[in-house]
Amino acid sequence: DDEGLAARLSSMYESITMEGKHLAQKKDIREMQRYRILIKDFLNEILTRSHSFRRENYLDKKGRHRVYGIIRLIDENLDELAKELIAEEKDNIAIMGRIGTIEGLLLDIFT
Repeated sequence: DDEGLAARLSSMYESITMEGKHLAQKKDIREMQRYRILIKDFLNEILTRSHSFRRENYLDKKGRHRVYGIIRLIDENLDELAKELIAEEKDNIAIMGRIGTIEGLLLDIFT
């Protein structure tokens, strides 16, 4: 049901934000892998189980597939975050900003 799905998505989003905080603190590749898996599971849950995301809701004002565009942006940001984490000089502000961007994009899909 819709309430159960909303509660599950909310719980998954909380897990993502908690893992994002761990990632920002530790800046570790293993944390990055956990973060990426949580995000992929969240997106999969939305795309496969949500009846509220009908085809017409996927389109933006110009007729483009809005949700898929956001997912592409999330993937690009995850890739950039991984690059920042493995760089010699870790830019803490950039890492935290990237995590914030990803979580904001997830929230756009969720709400």
